[in-house]
Amino acid sequence: MKKQIIRRREAFSMPSDTMNSWALIQQGVRDTERLIGQKQYNLSMLKARQTLEYMVKHLAKRNGIPDGDLMDTIDELYRSNVISKSTCEHYHKIRVIGNKAAHDEDNNAYNANTAYHLLSQEILVFSNDISARRRTRSQSSQVSSRPESRKNAAPEFSAYMLLKILIPVLAVILII
Repeated sequence: MKKQIIRRREAFSMPSDTMNSWALIQQGVRDTERLIGQKQYNLSMLKARQTLEYMVKHLAKRNGIPDGDLMDTIDELYRSNVISKSTCEHYHKIRVIGNKAAHDEDNNAYNANTAYHLLSQEILVFSNDISARRRTRSQSSQVSSRPESRKNAAPEFSAYMLLKILIPVLAVILII
């Protein structure tokens, strides 16, 4: 039992004050992947849930939704049209898997990989949303010096970002 508590402390170091929400979320995804690679499935599911909490709190704060229970906050994000129905369902699935890991000591590789896959998918949606908001904010506050043809072009989808997320997911699937 003591060994398990020590492992949990190592896996869940407290975030520093200098880390912003996006850095915490990115680190959470990396930690989740690392824990799966180490076959620490229980801890990976807990880390996935913790990372989900960072995402939900960030979205709630940005949209003026009061901080509360994770389940209720996810539902409120959906009711407020901040997240889609599929994102809401994915968030709840990650939350439930994390709860099983915490309360039932679930150590199932399939559940860990499901949580990681859903989290990776939602991170992509989350990052695209953040990027779009930053682009919109910077474009509205600055006069653009780009050529006219570039101004009207559709925003670039970062293939690098997609590969950065999908390659580790495929590697984990192949390992199992």
